[in-house]
Parts: sequence; C-alpha cells; structure tokens
Amino acid sequence: MKWDRFVDLISVVWVGIFILGQIYSRWRYMCDNINIVLLSIFVADLVVKYRKVHNWKVFLKHHWWDILIVIPYFRIFRVLKSLRILRVLRIGRSVKVVKTTKAIKGVKSVKAIKNIGFIKIAKGIKGLESMRRKIWRLMKKVF
Repeated sequence: MKWDRFVDLISVVWVGIFILGQIYSRWRYMCDNINIVLLSIFVADLVVKYRKVHNWKVFLKHHWWDILIVIPYFRIFRVLKSLRILRVLRIGRSVKVVKTTKAIKGVKSVKAIKNIGFIKIAKGIKGLESMRRKIWRLMKKVF
C-alpha cells in the first residue's frame, strides 16, 4: 500500500517535471535526466508487481497500462543500439580497407592489382548485403 502511494506521488512529480521541461527549454536537459531517474522507480514497480504474480498473462491483463507508460522511455536504448551497430559497421569497413591495402602491396603488376581490387569490391558488396540482412533480422527480433 505504501509502495503504491509512493509510485503515485512519483507519477505526479514526473508530470510536473515533464511540463517544466516543455515550458522552459533551458531546463529541458535537467528535467529529462530527472525523468530518466524516475523511470527506474517505475521499472522497479513493474518488476515487483510481476514477482508477485509470476504469470505473464495475468500480469499483462492487470498491469497493461503501467507497461504502456514505461515503453516510450526505452526509445533511448534503441538509439544506443543503432549507434553501436554503426560503430561495428565502421570498424568492419576499416578492417577491409587495411586487408585490401596489404593485398595490393604484395602484388607486383598493375593488371593484377586491378583484378584484385575488383574481386575485393565484389566480395565487399556481398558482405555488406549479408550484413544488412543480419541487421534487419536483429532489428525485427528487437522491435
């Protein structure tokens, strides 16, 4: 009972901080950070409620509204995952450039260099396509 009152009070505080952040743009960053801290309380509330029920269907039936309220906060994690994927792609590209450069240094004739470059480009395109498919499958699973 006390926990529910506490979460209700935090909800009112959250609304007030959200409105302040929207009205006063210079406070928006601070208000967003405070709201992220308050999110941890809402998530803890959901975890406690789920632990009491231990049944996913019953939990969804009785606490669907709480879950809907918390979902928009997790957009930031999607953005962070996207940035991590971009970093992995960038690292992969730089490794391919280094490998291609080393291969070109080892070749003596200009004709062979052109052929190897063409082969590397063709393999790179195939690699990028398969990586795009893997990322797409991963995104489907996550979202």
